[in-house]
Amino acid sequence: LPGGLCNALVIEIHKIAKESGKYSKALRRDWALKDVDTDMAYCILNHKEFFAEISVAFLADCYHHVDGAGTTIMAKCSPPFVSPAVIERIQQQTMQRSQQSCASKRRVMARTDSMVLPHCSKFFPFTKGQLRRYDPRVFKCFVKIWQYVEGWEDLSGKRCYSCEWF
Repeated sequence: LPGGLCNALVIEIHKIAKESGKYSKALRRDWALKDVDTDMAYCILNHKEFFAEISVAFLADCYHHVDGAGTTIMAKCSPPFVSPAVIERIQQQTMQRSQQSCASKRRVMARTDSMVLPHCSKFFPFTKGQLRRYDPRVFKCFVKIWQYVEGWEDLSGKRCYSCEWF
């Protein structure tokens, strides 16, 4: 990006997002089913973390079933959980609830040992579709940023030998 880690667009959109308050209390996937499952989104820390964290959500384009599922109920808007700690917490609470009630409960995880699920962000918005709906202004900026990144060519002729496996 022009300016590298001090890219003017990233700095400006981080400031706007921080001032909007949208990221001051966001669902946090690794806190699912704890007494509190929200926190200040890590992207608000500084413009570098903003670029990194929002990029994770922007690049998570595999969970379309949660794109329009809201912003406040983890079981509805979160992709499947893969964190062992979260899965254990879900299993414990599911067992406790099933002992208390025979009513069917919606499963909020879909992990198997034979399947690796695509990534998503730890904080809401978790996915590209959610980012598009939740913060359209940030989404539009990240479309421009990633179009630039995808079109970049290293004209210096230098090879990245640590990345030969690509």
